[in-house]
Amino acid sequence: MDAAFETFEQLSKFPEMGPVADYKHSALKGMRFFVLPPPFNRWLVFCQPTDKGVDVRRVLYGNISWREEPKRFF
Repeated sequence: MDAAFETFEQLSKFPEMGPVADYKHSALKGMRFFVLPPPFNRWLVFCQPTDKGVDVRRVLYGNISWREEPKRFF
């Protein structure tokens, strides 16, 4: 849990960190993802920058087919 909360803290300071997840669905525009540090580097944090920092939307295991089925997860 500490690794996740440290990542959330880092994302709050740098909300533009991580690549933009390229989705066609308008509700997911601007969604970014970031890989947790080892040994949890199979987990992805999905977030969107806001005026106040960052909105963490979801944390998923990397083997999930999130690119093919974004509506299922977001």
